[in-house]
Amino acid sequence: MFLLIFGPKSNGWLDVVSLTSSFLLVIHFFFYNGTHIPVTAKHRMSLVLAAFAVLLAYASGHLLANPDASNYQVLRFGRVIVNFAGIGCLISMYFRRYGEQASRVILQHLFGCLVAHAVVMLTMYYSHSFRDLIVNQVVQADPDSRTYLAKLTGYRIAGLTDSWDALSGLQCLGLLMIPLLLTNNVGISYTLAICSAPLLIFSVAISGRTGFVTAAVLFPLALGFSEFRRLYRAAIVASAIGIVGLLAVTGPLRTSVLAALEESSLGRTFAMFGWNASVKESPGGQMSETFWSILHEHYFLPETWSVFVWGSGGSGRDTWDYIAADNGLVLNLHNLGIGGFLLIYSLVAACWLSGWRLRCHDRALAGVCVIAVSLMLLIDFKVMYMFSRNGFSVMMIPVLTCWFKSTPGSDRIAPVTDRFTAAATLSSPFRPGIVTGAGRRMPMAAHQRMSLASEAGRSS
Repeated sequence: MFLLIFGPKSNGWLDVVSLTSSFLLVIHFFFYNGTHIPVTAKHRMSLVLAAFAVLLAYASGHLLANPDASNYQVLRFGRVIVNFAGIGCLISMYFRRYGEQASRVILQHLFGCLVAHAVVMLTMYYSHSFRDLIVNQVVQADPDSRTYLAKLTGYRIAGLTDSWDALSGLQCLGLLMIPLLLTNNVGISYTLAICSAPLLIFSVAISGRTGFVTAAVLFPLALGFSEFRRLYRAAIVASAIGIVGLLAVTGPLRTSVLAALEESSLGRTFAMFGWNASVKESPGGQMSETFWSILHEHYFLPETWSVFVWGSGGSGRDTWDYIAADNGLVLNLHNLGIGGFLLIYSLVAACWLSGWRLRCHDRALAGVCVIAVSLMLLIDFKVMYMFSRNGFSVMMIPVLTCWFKSTPGSDRIAPVTDRFTAAATLSSPFRPGIVTGAGRRMPMAAHQRMSLASEAGRSS
């Protein structure tokens, strides 16, 4: 799962995420080909793959009509199809291996991947040799890139990805998962949460300010999906996390960063909360902007109706169709037109609803799904991150888990046609019920007992 989320793109073309997805497809075909996939999950996956195929065909049509255009959109949706299929194979393997406990294990492993990447980022921050190894040998960043020097010197840490600001938002998902996992019996201990939270906070702090904003916006949502009867224990843990996290962020900061605090991500975050940010975007430039000027400069409609309807088919970064914006809303509208724009965000809305509908059956999984999709949307409002290599995996892993678990009829009792079986079931102390996360068995509902009794009566 770690490589499916944080697999680097070496030298600009060797995509480890896509290679991992292809490997999972091969493994699933040869060793898990007989695995049963729920009908609901299979139907939804087919619809999503069909939608991505439409977007791929649309982008290919643009490329054929304008051979001088960039092939960015074609490669983008081709990679998305491969990654989506690989994630589906991974989730299928989890359910084949762990059965009913698969959703808990998936959430545990997703949280572990975020914490493991935080450890990688922390090591890069303190060790110049390790940072040089990651930047120059693993990721193989372009030395001519404007972000290369910042990555190599540790000014901003991008980990195994190529976007530090978006990574900051991605890492905050681990923080938002803590109250959900602690209060819904997912299987992580309070000790693990206290030890992991400072690492996650520090990984957000050394990569960008986006994570702090998204965490503040989505934290009420995380509390809403938590088990309120256990929030008092989580509040104690949160207090400990806050104290330890504050020490983790402010204590080990290097002297060079403290000497230029306004150039660090923490300084940028504090300035941003003042609604009038006058901070250094880079060591060589000064940026002064307000919240409303950002909206005016970076959120706008296409200038022509043809671009609004059909899109340009480019990437928004070519000389012939350069778009002076970074957010996904503007870039997707300009590049794909209103049809592609609506199709993309309709898929995102459907993914969000998948988690929301599961909230009464599995609050932890539903909460992680809703928060992950909401997080990708918030990041996409700043920089185009929807369907990116890393963000797409983080979003679709809980979404596909919801699809596998929300099969109609999976929470119902199978019909009983034998009256003796029905009578034995009603009288047995081990009759069917709902098993809670703590292992306690809740009694059957009255309508379920009546259903069994009626089945027995009809069979007699």
